[in-house]
Amino acid sequence: GGSVEAVPCSRVGHMFRKLSPYSLHDQAWARNKKRLISVWLDNYTDEVYKAQPRLVDNSDMGDISARLALKDRLQCKSMDWYIKNVYPELAKK
Repeated sequence: GGSVEAVPCSRVGHMFRKLSPYSLHDQAWARNKKRLISVWLDNYTDEVYKAQPRLVDNSDMGDISARLALKDRLQCKSMDWYIKNVYPELAKK
């Protein structure tokens, strides 16, 4: 019994169980993480790959053109906008 709430300018967090009821496939995790980085993190990709060097490889992350088109069609803000307006504490000093 939880709830889902829409809150303007909210931050998203995850709560993890001590034991997962499903197996986590490392290859799928890496592929999805790369897709997220490529679609949403704009010019911060280098910083993410420095922090997560295991993601830097030649494995295929699949076609992200539909995700990028959706982001464009919905006029989503950039990561720079998010950091400046929503989470300025994330910016480097």
